[in-house]
Amino acid sequence: MSTQTTYGIALLFILFIAGAFLVQRMVVQNTPAPIVVSTGMNDWNWVSTNAASSTASSSIQFMYPNPLPTKYVTAQGWPPRISATVGVLSCTQGTSTTSRVIVGHVYCVTTTEEGAAGSTYTTYEYATQLSANVIRATFVLRTVQCLNYDEPARSACTKEQAEFETDALADRIISSVRLQ
Repeated sequence: MSTQTTYGIALLFILFIAGAFLVQRMVVQNTPAPIVVSTGMNDWNWVSTNAASSTASSSIQFMYPNPLPTKYVTAQGWPPRISATVGVLSCTQGTSTTSRVIVGHVYCVTTTEEGAAGSTYTTYEYATQLSANVIRATFVLRTVQCLNYDEPARSACTKEQAEFETDALADRIISSVRLQ
């Protein structure tokens, strides 16, 4: 075998490996990364409630923590609003909407933020498919500006907000939904 043939085979092999790597990378970039959550919410005070469904003949039962056991992340207009509509989940991604996989469930997540003196109010809407229905959970969380606090409250605030798992909270609430 000539040196030129050996170089040609080696070059083809390198191009094949590089192409496979690029294809794999493109597939990974277009697939939402699964979000792994902790079980730190197990000791929260979870309560059950019923909400009216969009159809008069049924209701929605779900569980939510009441109150949130946090000092620097608080719920506004609690409990969350839960709705169920017959249909197929469609997620149009944009600047405020993303597709996420949380604990094995595909969600379309929309967030909007509003600032107020020393706080940020974020409205979250999580939508997922449950049988023939699209379930939506909407809620508002207020986070305070941690830099407004002196130590050690500043560090406690920063830690609590960094460790707060909004995705896990939404998944746990939606996973508890029962249509009646």
